Amino acid sequence: MPLEGKTQFLENASLAFDVAGATKAYRDEIEELKTENDGLAKALGKATIKAEWAMGKLKSLVPQGHFLRAL
Repeated sequence: MPLEGKTQFLENASLAFDVAGATKAYRDEIEELKTENDGLAKALGKATIKAEWAMGKLKSLVPQGHFLRAL
């Protein structure tokens, strides 16, 4: 375990000297993740709308009282 800590320290040592570069890299990564998150939220919203529409359509096609047995 101590060797892992030393390795990680050495890998990140350059961050102490290039804070601006590291900050920009993290900001870029955050922007990419926000964009990805927005796309996933949009896809989830569309899927939810489709599922709700399908449930409404199913309810309109199945006679009253038979809906629970149909599921």
